[in-house]
Amino acid sequence: MTVSRPPSPGSAAGTPNAQIAADLHVSVDTVRRWRSRFAVGGLAALTDAKRSGRPVGPGRPAYQEFEYVRHGTVSIVAALDVQTGQVITEPIGRNDSVTFHRFLTMLDTAIDPAKQIHVVLDNGSSHVAKATRAWLAAHPRWHVHWTRSTPPGSTGRRRRVGGRRGGEGTRTARGAGR
Repeated sequence: MTVSRPPSPGSAAGTPNAQIAADLHVSVDTVRRWRSRFAVGGLAALTDAKRSGRPVGPGRPAYQEFEYVRHGTVSIVAALDVQTGQVITEPIGRNDSVTFHRFLTMLDTAIDPAKQIHVVLDNGSSHVAKATRAWLAAHPRWHVHWTRSTPPGSTGRRRRVGGRRGGEGTRTARGAGR
């Protein structure tokens, strides 16, 4: 995590942690950590150090930080007309429901109103957002086909495996539903 904003100047003046958290839209625990780190190491302690991840060894690849350089790649949304092979693409800065909603609206105006539209979606947050579901419900010519979110043959239900106190955890139940 990179600290984008240090605690407000009021923290030195005794502003309560809850007020600082509300002003900066962070949790009270985050403000407590900031104050503790500042008390020990000053302003320099408020920046995060690189995380090393798990140790690399034979058969164990290193983890990569989630903040990576895209090296010129771009995120897009795309639609394919299966009859003509025409692809409509649009580069996007964010993959959120607002961006997806805008793309659906653009497609809805670009495609002949007499045609039915079939769209295949996964369970990405922009696809399952309330605003997206409301938009799709309000446009009856759009037919949604959802991709599987569980392996074939799986019920998707969770069950405990192993002993009662063994702590083996849970795993997805396999086979037909019971």
